[in-house]
Amino acid sequence: MKKIIFSIIALSIFLTNLTAQDYSQPTRIFKKNQSDIQFSIGIIPVDMLIDNANPKIMPFNIEANRMLGENFSLGVSYGLSVMEGQTKTLVNEREQQLKKELHQISLKPLFHITRFKNADYYGGFALSVNHYNMTALKGDMEFMKYHLGTQPKSTRVAYSGVVGARFAVKTKWTIFSEINFGGASFLNLGIGYRLQ
Repeated sequence: MKKIIFSIIALSIFLTNLTAQDYSQPTRIFKKNQSDIQFSIGIIPVDMLIDNANPKIMPFNIEANRMLGENFSLGVSYGLSVMEGQTKTLVNEREQQLKKELHQISLKPLFHITRFKNADYYGGFALSVNHYNMTALKGDMEFMKYHLGTQPKSTRVAYSGVVGARFAVKTKWTIFSEINFGGASFLNLGIGYRLQ
């Protein structure tokens, strides 16, 4: 929880410094042929909510996207999350603790409402390839593999729903928040930079 609070404070300080000097209302309009790169941090990790896991590396995403039309974009993102589960006692009194590392590559087709001058509201879905590395911090990984079905490495295809909003704070800088129904984090906050 301390890392979550620290991440929010650090992001707030960065955004404050970004907009504090020579602030002027941007005139940017989100439109066709625009390309952006975005960085976000997941502040509500799914594993923390479901399994009370401790984040070792908070979920983060780096994304590049392009507006292919006035109301449609296509993005590609890479995400990483490392979570450490709670110690559990199995039926045979063996203690088990797992570390889960998730690498995620996603394709994100999104539909946008861009008629507002400095705001963009969007929704769509993410089609992802998730690669998991599971490590036993306590217990025997071979035992967990053969008796509990826990695989040390696995790759799965998944999809999730996405809704979000981004706002221009400078001509090329944006801030955004995004809710992901099925990703590594339920809520992401981030910044974006227009490349073109």
